[in-house]
Amino acid sequence: MPFAISTWLYVVTFCKSEKPRLRIIRDPIPKLNPEMLYRQVQFMVEEGDWSSRGKEIISGNVVT
Repeated sequence: MPFAISTWLYVVTFCKSEKPRLRIIRDPIPKLNPEMLYRQVQFMVEEGDWSSRGKEIISGNVVT
C-alpha cells in the first residue's frame, strides 16, 4: 500500500499576546498562491490567501 505524502503549513500569529493563534493548513500548495523566494524551499504567501484556509486554533480551541 503506497503512503500518501502530505505537507502541512503552520502559521502562528499574535505570538506575544496572551492568546496566540495557530492556523494549520494541510497540503497548502494547491490551495494557496505562493510566490517562490528561494530555490523552491522558501515561499511568501499573502495573509489574505492563508487566513481563510485550514483550521485555526486559539488557546486550544479549534475555530474554523
